[in-house]
Amino acid sequence: MAGKRRIGAVLLALAACSSPGVPPSPWPADAVRDLLESDPAARTALFGTTGGPVYCGVDVLGGSADGRYAYVWADCVTFVRRDGVVEPVTGVSAPVRVDTTARTVELPGDGAAYAVGVRRLFPPELVDRLFQQDVTVDGTRAELLDRAVADLGRG
Repeated sequence: MAGKRRIGAVLLALAACSSPGVPPSPWPADAVRDLLESDPAARTALFGTTGGPVYCGVDVLGGSADGRYAYVWADCVTFVRRDGVVEPVTGVSAPVRVDTTARTVELPGDGAAYAVGVRRLFPPELVDRLFQQDVTVDGTRAELLDRAVADLGRG
């Protein structure tokens, strides 16, 4: 009976990580965050460079029906330590489509390309939510800074 309760709890947690009309994500927030923070190709997609380190908060909005894609809002920041102080260098707050099979990420683009990219990468059920930035990431900028200070402030 305990095994059934655990499975039910996992299914409820996955359902909570999706938007109405969008299946749950095939990847939990921790797996998405790990890819965004540690994969050089993901960092290049986010920032145009492989420099780091990167710290991200995410809101996993759901997934594709076939389980291939996770739809995420990512708020990511790079930090450096200068003169003993850890400070942000650059940040990105944007919708990201994660291909969980190829372990790649794709962003919609900037400026005029943004709306076209959102409609191309994300299901119609998420488009309005993404345009309104109706998201709640699981790490505030202050929390990301705290993590960076813990990592970079050591040396």
